[in-house]
Amino acid sequence: MPNHILWDFSYAVPLGDFIFAVFDSFPDLEVSGTIKEIGNEASETTRTFPVTVIMDQPEDFKILPGMSGRASARGQLLQDVAQTGFEVPASAVFEGNDGQIYVWTIDETSHRVTRVPIEPGRITSRGMMVKGLEAGQWIATAGVHFLEEGQEVRIMNTAAERSTP
Repeated sequence: MPNHILWDFSYAVPLGDFIFAVFDSFPDLEVSGTIKEIGNEASETTRTFPVTVIMDQPEDFKILPGMSGRASARGQLLQDVAQTGFEVPASAVFEGNDGQIYVWTIDETSHRVTRVPIEPGRITSRGMMVKGLEAGQWIATAGVHFLEEGQEVRIMNTAAERSTP
């Protein structure tokens, strides 16, 4: 029976089929895992939900308590996304002063944000369905109420630069 490691992440869950973690001590090694639990109460500081990922102890190195790193996810785009919209974390969606619903998209090169109006859809167990985004766009999922048009942001998850499975 394999050892399982529980690791809590305090940021929004990226939606995807393949969950993996990269530890700061071993930046070139990915450890696959599965989501065990998504918290039902957001952090007051980050306005994000804690996520517990379970993973097997890798053979290449030993995961120890207190090790830091980042979790990421990869998934495949559904064929009918134009009709159904995209499922995004609820933390990415906000209402502007004009009553319009928005998300912030992030330019991959400059890391600057642009406010994009979206059409909100149904709430799901993992977020919200929205229309108005294009495949491949990056969106901000934390701190959306504090951002300003054109503001440069720090990308906390660089997994998008890796190749997909």
